Amino acid sequence: MKVVIDTNIFVSSFWGGKPMQIVQKWYDGQIVLCLNQSILGEYYRVLSKMGLDSEEELHSIFEMFKTGTNIEYCIGSYFKTFVIDDPDDDKFINCALELSARVIVSGDKHLLGIKRVFDIDILKPNEFLQRYK
Repeated sequence: MKVVIDTNIFVSSFWGGKPMQIVQKWYDGQIVLCLNQSILGEYYRVLSKMGLDSEEELHSIFEMFKTGTNIEYCIGSYFKTFVIDDPDDDKFINCALELSARVIVSGDKHLLGIKRVFDIDILKPNEFLQRYK
């Protein structure tokens, strides 16, 4: 199953809990992580600002990004506006649309407020884990 993981979930995975369980599903090949250049750049910027750019775990994750393990990339040619209050969040929806992902996992109130775009569900981590055990 193809999934877009919002930056707040991806970054939170470094501290465990449900976000880590979701990222672990990617590691284990249970989900395919959908990315574009904007999302990948945001992951790296936020993790670097938090001082995690020297962490060994981060380096292994970026190696997985390079090898394309359980990942699909899009070029980001599709861009529509969906999130009026925070247009920067549109990159997650547009990536999901371009790669036909089924789910966006997020903790962002703007994305969660939308709930669904076409056939793409926008779920909190616990909702995702309950639905896709």
